[in-house]
Amino acid sequence: TARDVAATGNNRRVTFIENDGTIFDARGTYLTGSYNNAAVRAPDGTPGVTSGTLRIHDPRLFPLHLNAAGPGMNREQSLRNMTLIADWQVTRELAINLAHNYQRTRALVTLISGSEPFLRGDANTTLGVGGANNPYAGRLYYEGTWRRDEHVGEVRETRISASYTFDTKSKWFGRHRLAAMASMQDTYDARTSSILAMAGRPFNAVPNNANNLVAVRYYLTEGDYGTYRMGDYRRVPSTINFEGRSYPLIFANAVAGANNSGGEQEAVSALGVLQSYFFNDKLVTTVGFRRDRADIIELGYYSDPIQGDIIDRDRSKATVSSATADTGSAGVVFHALPWISLVANHSSNKGLPSFSRKVLPDGRVGAPSEGEGSDYGLNFELMQGRVNARLVYFQATEMGRLTTIGFSGTPGRNTRVSDAFAGVLVGAGRPYSAAEWAPIYAALNPAATNAAHDLESEGYEARLTANLTKNWRLIANYSHTDTQRTNIGREVTAWYGLTNNGNRYVQGVRQDSTGRFVVDPAAYSSGGTIARWLSLAAQRPEANVSTLTTTGGLTVAQEIFDLVDATNETNEENEQRWGLRPHKISLFTAYDFKEGWLNGFTAGGGWRWRSANIIGRTAGGGEMTGRALVETDLLLAYSRKFSRIPGKFRFQINVTNLLDKDEIIPVRLASSETAPYGFTVPGGRGVAYSRYDLVTPREIRFTTTWSY
Repeated sequence: TARDVAATGNNRRVTFIENDGTIFDARGTYLTGSYNNAAVRAPDGTPGVTSGTLRIHDPRLFPLHLNAAGPGMNREQSLRNMTLIADWQVTRELAINLAHNYQRTRALVTLISGSEPFLRGDANTTLGVGGANNPYAGRLYYEGTWRRDEHVGEVRETRISASYTFDTKSKWFGRHRLAAMASMQDTYDARTSSILAMAGRPFNAVPNNANNLVAVRYYLTEGDYGTYRMGDYRRVPSTINFEGRSYPLIFANAVAGANNSGGEQEAVSALGVLQSYFFNDKLVTTVGFRRDRADIIELGYYSDPIQGDIIDRDRSKATVSSATADTGSAGVVFHALPWISLVANHSSNKGLPSFSRKVLPDGRVGAPSEGEGSDYGLNFELMQGRVNARLVYFQATEMGRLTTIGFSGTPGRNTRVSDAFAGVLVGAGRPYSAAEWAPIYAALNPAATNAAHDLESEGYEARLTANLTKNWRLIANYSHTDTQRTNIGREVTAWYGLTNNGNRYVQGVRQDSTGRFVVDPAAYSSGGTIARWLSLAAQRPEANVSTLTTTGGLTVAQEIFDLVDATNETNEENEQRWGLRPHKISLFTAYDFKEGWLNGFTAGGGWRWRSANIIGRTAGGGEMTGRALVETDLLLAYSRKFSRIPGKFRFQINVTNLLDKDEIIPVRLASSETAPYGFTVPGGRGVAYSRYDLVTPREIRFTTTWSY
C-alpha cells in the first residue's frame, strides 16, 4: 500500500534484521497495510473499510498476555531522599519546627512507543531496491525504532513552621491555635527522549532525523508465540557497517521541544491557619490561607555535535516568568451531642503553573488551573471511643486541568508530517532553503506536552474504625464517586483547525476507489495547522498529501484522518463515564499477640472490592460494564528487642493479591462498522475487547524497621 520513502536523494532507512544480523537499506521497499484501506482486498475481493486503527482480537492469532515490544523494554530508576527535622518546644504554648528536604530521582526507560512496533508482511523479493535475494519474502515481521526516555527530577525545600496556643479562659471567646509556615523550594525537572541512530549525522544534519535512524526487525514464525516480538536493540552491534563506512550507534536526542525540555522553579510559600474552640469545645472552626509565588525558568539548549540538542542550565539562555497562586479554606465541626458531630469544609484555589506542562499554540507554560471543593458529613464516637464512624458527601470542580488526555500523539505526528514535507520542499531547486525552512519547522512543532480539560466530581464515603479489643482492630471503607470530563483538548483542536459538528469533529478525509486518502480543505479552519499543511502541499506535486508518505508508512492525508478519528475517540471515551468504577469497598483487620509464645507477632489481612468498570454503551444508550476487581492481602509481622542492641526491630511481610488473580481487565469493547456496540470472537469464543489491562501478579514485600 506504500513505499518506505523514495529511493532517491539523501533518504536512508537503515534496517537491522536480528534473525541473521543483516543490515540493509529499506528505502523504496514496499510496505503492506492493514484492512482499513480500500485498496486492500479480502480473499473474496471485498475492499477494506475506511476507519482508524484496526486491531486483532482473536487470542489464537495474538495471545492477550504477549508484549510485542519484547524483552528489550526496560526501566531503571534510582531515588535519593534525605530529610533533616528539628523541633523546639519554646514554651508550653509555642512550638517551632525547622525542616530541610532533598529529593532526586532518575528514571531511564528503554521502550517502543506510539504505533510501533509495526506488524507487516514482507512483500519484497530483494533486501532493498536492487539488493540481494530476500530469504524472508512473504514472512511476517515486527519492526520499530528503539527509544530511550530519561527523566530527572530534583527538589530542595527549606521550611520553618510555628504554632501558638492561647486560651482566653472565656466560654464565649474560647481557646485558639494559630499556625504559620514559610518555605523556599527549588525544583529542577528535565525529560529527554532519544532514539537509536548512527552517530555523526551521516545523512541529515538533525541527529534524530529518520534518515539517521536504525530500525530493528524480527521475522516471526506463525504459531510460535515466543517469536511474536520486536527485534532487540541489545542485539545490534555497537558499530555498524553501512555503505562502506563504520558508524557507532548512539541514542540521539530529540530536537529541542516537546520531547526534550527542562525547567526550574523557585517558589516561596506562606501559610496561615487559625483553629478555634468555642462553647466548651462544642464548636470548632478552622480558616486558612496560603499564597505561593514562583519564578518559572524554561531552560534553553546547546547543541552537541554527536548527541544533538542538550538542556542547558545557563540562566542567560532561559525564559523566566512569574506567577502567584492563592488558596483559601474554611471548615467547621459542631459537636451536637457527645457521640455525634457535624462537619463542613469549603476551599477554593488557583494553582501554580507547572513548568513541565506546556500547551499549544506556542509551547509555553500553560495557565494554572482553578478549583473549588466542599464536603459535608457526620462523625460518630461510639462505645466510649472504641468505635469511630464518618459519613461524608463531597463535590469538586477543576477548570483547566493540564494532562496528556486529548494530546497523545501530537508531537510525533507533527514531526512525521514536517519531516515528510522537508524531504520534498527543502534544498537546491526547491521552494525553501534550510535557513528558510527552520522557522517554519519550529512553528509546526511547538514544544507543547499537555492539553487542558475541566473535571467535575462528586460522591460520598463512609469509614468505620473499631478497636474491637485491646489487641484487635478493624477498618472498613466504602465510597461512591462520579466524575465527568468536559472541554477536552480545546487548545489542540483549535491549533489544528478542526471544526465541530454537534458532539464530534468533522472528518474531512475520505478514500477513493483506489484507496487513496483525499482531503476536503473546507472541513478545516483556514487559520489552523492542517490548512498550513495543505498550503505547503500545493507548492510541489511531490508534496501532495494523498501521496507524500511519512516515516510511519502513512500518507499525510491518512495522518489527518487518524488525527480526527483519534480525537473523536478520545472525547467519546473521556466525556463518558467509561473507565469509572463508581463503588469501592475495603476491609482491613489486624491482631497483635502480646502474651504467650506468640508474643510480638501481628497477623492481619485485607479485602478490596471495586465495582465493574464502565466500558461502553448499548444501542439503547445503557452503560456496559467490564469486570469487578477483588483483591486479598496478607500482613505478618514480628517485633522484638535484642540484648546489647538498642531499640526495637520489626520484621514485616506484606503480600498483595494473595490469591494471584490474573484475569485480564476489559477496558473497552471492540466495535466495527457492523457491530458498534461490541461483537464476539468468531466461533462464539467470547466478547472481543479493543483495550484491556493486565493485573499485577502476586507481590511479596519484606521490610525490616529498626526504631531506637
